[in-house]
Formats: sequence, structure tokens, C-alpha cells
Amino acid sequence: AMEDDLTKQANRLIKDFQKKSLDPIGLKEKYHGKNKQLTYERWKMIYPKMDINVETKVNIIQTGVSE
Repeated sequence: AMEDDLTKQANRLIKDFQKKSLDPIGLKEKYHGKNKQLTYERWKMIYPKMDINVETKVNIIQTGVSE
């Protein structure tokens, strides 16, 4: 259930970033690393339309209360 909730929240946050043309997680640099001809104008055109999906995996390594 935690993985599903985190996935939904992350995908919703990414969609909100795209609507506002914000890239606080640095996807432009990641994309530019594979496509060197990317210009700022081109990025502004394609970023809001990109299909971005986040998948999460949760590993609980400790439970209980610690002091």
C-alpha cells in the first residue's frame, strides 16, 4: 500500500511540475545527456507533453522505536 501511495503522489507531483514548466529534479540534464542537440526552446515544447511515470519500491529495513 505504501508503494502505491508513493507512486501516486510522485506521478501527481511530476504532472504538476510539467504544467508549471518546472524541472526541480533535473530531467532536462538527464535527457540532454542522451540528446546533445536539445535546445532550451525544444525542451520547453516537449517537457509538458512527456509521458513520465514513477515507480517505487519500498524496503523496510528496521521497525520499532529507537531512543
